[in-house]
This record gives sequence, structure tokens and C-alpha cells, in this order.
Amino acid sequence: MDLTDPDPDRWFTDPADPDRCFTDHAHQPLALDLYIPSSRDCCENSSFNPLPSKIFESKALVWLKIQFQDGVSIDVKRGVSLPKLKTLHLDYFKIEPSKFNKLLSGCHALEELVLINLMWADSSGYKVCPVTVSIPTLKRLKFCRSEDFYEGKFHEYEDYDEENIKKGVSLSFDNPNLVYLEYSDVIVDKYKQVRFDSLVEANLGLRKNQAEPDKINVTKLLMGLHNLKILYLSNDILEVLACCRERIPVFDNLLELTIKTTPYVGWKSLQPLLKSYPSLETLVFEGLHHKYTKKCGDKDGCLCKYENDLGAKKKNVRTCLT
Repeated sequence: MDLTDPDPDRWFTDPADPDRCFTDHAHQPLALDLYIPSSRDCCENSSFNPLPSKIFESKALVWLKIQFQDGVSIDVKRGVSLPKLKTLHLDYFKIEPSKFNKLLSGCHALEELVLINLMWADSSGYKVCPVTVSIPTLKRLKFCRSEDFYEGKFHEYEDYDEENIKKGVSLSFDNPNLVYLEYSDVIVDKYKQVRFDSLVEANLGLRKNQAEPDKINVTKLLMGLHNLKILYLSNDILEVLACCRERIPVFDNLLELTIKTTPYVGWKSLQPLLKSYPSLETLVFEGLHHKYTKKCGDKDGCLCKYENDLGAKKKNVRTCLT
């Protein structure tokens, strides 16, 4: 494999037999773990080079992982046919929403999907990108974008597109057989559809959009998670729920809840949150940190209580949760 070749379709070819890389394994399961270092280390002006199209036309691939240090552009003009693929892991990639939907539609047996730090290369002209994750066979989904994408860590890269990174997104989830979800990103503009009929466990790390901090739209997403039994919430989502104007939906089946806390987030959202879980059996606080606010000590505003010391509140001694 020669990653210095500017033509990505020659990375996996042999002069005598161009399709040898994949045809040699046509009748046996094939796993491909591809890590491409910084493009500046191997070829000039090559960030976001497209991948070889043959990768997405393999009849033998069952496991595919692609990591690209500078970002990789995925082009599926020739179509996608990955009939045996069970696991797809894409890390730091750039793709148009229409091609993203096309990519997923060609994975008819996919059971695990990992999407890390994606960028929308939208050329449709729409103000909001329509994105759909709909795979009937999918059982595990990890959909995460780090805060670095919104704090400018990748500005140094030639093809970093801040406008598309922060572009509005209309996101649809339709995965009736999904049992595990890890979802960490800023809140999208609209959750058009959320269907997780079989979901058992979820890890949520949603953050407010700093450009539009008052745009809180998570009720429809939460309603789609109503069958959950195990839930992990980050400190960021506590802040999101504190700004949510609509009532948190009831989770009748939730048995186990873990909440990560920090000294920078208050507990305003905890009371309505816990009331939404009537069947809860296990409650775990990671850190048990708390931001002191004027709501503390108010039974309708915060769940914390503080001991009085000669009539004065001790802000650093927490006695109980109510």
C-alpha cells in the first residue's frame, strides 16, 4: 500500500492485478483497519483526499475501520455494495449528507456503526442538512463529535470548513433493532424522527450550541428513548435539560441511571429528571459535584441541602439529597 501516491485508487492495486487486494479474499471474511497519518507527512496538499472506491464495493468485507489524522473525504459515486459488512467505523471524515445516506443504504447486514468527528460537505444549498441514520439490522451505534470541532482545534488544516461544521442539521434515527446508543454532540436544529424500539442502554453527552445557546430541542429525542433500562448522562446534558422548556418525558422502564457531575453545573434539572423515572432502582453520581446557585436550599429549585452554622449556610458541606 503506497499512501504517497496522489491517486487513492492505486493504494490497493497491483500492476499485474488491479483488484488483487479484494479478489484474493472474495470467498472468505475480510477485515480492514486503515489508519492514514497526517497528509502533510506523505504528500502535499492532499488533506481530504478521497478513498479508493473499491473499499465500498467489497463482497468480502465484514469489518471496516478507517481513521484519518487530517480528515478523509468519502466519495461513493460508483455506488456502495457491502453485503457482508457487520462493523463500520469511520473516524474524522467529510461527506455530503446524500452520499452518507447512500453509504448506509449499501450496508444491508450492518450491526455496529461508529461515526467519530464527521464533517458535512454539503453542496445542496439548503440551510439545514438532512441526515438520516436508518439501518434495520443495526444493534450498536456510536455517533460522536468532540468539542475540539467547535473550539477551532482543526482550523490549521487546509480543508477545515467551519461553516459546514456548524451548519444546521435535521437528524433522523430509525433503527428498530438498536440495543445500545452512544450519542455525543451539540444539539441539532431538528430531530425529525427518533425510533429506537429495542433500545436497552444509552450514553448521552449532548451539549448546547454556543452560537445559539437558547435553541434547546431535545424532547423528541428523549421520547424516542422511552424504552431504555440503563442510562448514562454527562454533565453537559444536565445543563441542556436545565434550559429545556418542555416537560421531560416519562421513562417507565428505566432501572439504572448514572449522572456525571462537575463543579460548573447546577442541579436545577435533577428534580424533574428524577421524577421522570418512576421505576428507577439504581442511581449513581460520578463525582457528586455541584455548582452553588441562588436556587440551593430551595426545595423547588435544587435538590441539595446545607447545614447551618449559626444561621449561615456552609456552601461546601452537603448533607443530603432529597
